[in-house]
Amino acid sequence: MTIHDDLETTVTDMIGEILGRYDAHVPESGSFPDLRVSRKYHFGDPDLSRPGLVEMIVMNMNAKLDPEFDKKRFISVRVMKSRAAGYASNSCLHGTRDELRKRLESLSRNPGYLVDRIMELSHGLPEETNPDIWR
Repeated sequence: MTIHDDLETTVTDMIGEILGRYDAHVPESGSFPDLRVSRKYHFGDPDLSRPGLVEMIVMNMNAKLDPEFDKKRFISVRVMKSRAAGYASNSCLHGTRDELRKRLESLSRNPGYLVDRIMELSHGLPEETNPDIWR
């Protein structure tokens, strides 16, 4: 299995976890606590580097900025390859609760869009070398 195939499997699993909790957690309107899922993922050689972290978070938009945002939800994708270097993130998939659920259901069958966003975010972030290989 290639790294890309493994990431597709990881993303599909994450989408499934979000969808399993989505209806109970994400209201039609108003604010709500973030719905967050994460997985460890090796962006490089697992024998040489520590795993990074991939997160997908369903969030609400700030209705104080625009009343139309009260019903808008979005997905934030975050990538961390090194504990010292921090995260890179991207918000995507904006829409109403139902629009976002339908988009996630579609992406669960073909997660390429989110895989591409994750790979874009991961480029340029440093990996953390596994210190055990030097001992």
